[in-house]
Amino acid sequence: MGFQPPQKVYKLVFEDRAYEGLIVKAKSAPIGQLLSLMSLANVDLANIQPEQLQEVTDLFDMFADKLDEWNVDYNDGPHKGEPVPANREGVRSQDGDFIVMIILEWINAIIGVSGPLPTALSNGEKSQVPLPLMEELLPSQGS
Repeated sequence: MGFQPPQKVYKLVFEDRAYEGLIVKAKSAPIGQLLSLMSLANVDLANIQPEQLQEVTDLFDMFADKLDEWNVDYNDGPHKGEPVPANREGVRSQDGDFIVMIILEWINAIIGVSGPLPTALSNGEKSQVPLPLMEELLPSQGS
């Protein structure tokens, strides 16, 4: 029997006071999924192209599948005040900017980026905080 590495669960930390009290825990993602997440993280949601729609859908679903728990409640509609399930349906029921903000923090937690969080921009601008290049993430191949 081979070694099965433990799957890490990240408790995300939000520095913006608007998210004080928000608890989100999400599992780590395999490298292949992480690379896809990083390439999609800066897609301009306001000007999404038809060919990008499936990729963006996959991004949200990928996050939802890794979402372990959160304390988000519905803020309107017939379920106002009830907990939003930590699954695809729950993620899809939330505002896009809110979920993108969480996904960016999740990516930062996985790759170990510290410092201020990039914020999701509702006016279609891309985040000014660049994601690190793969060369920065991988250890150098010693000489």
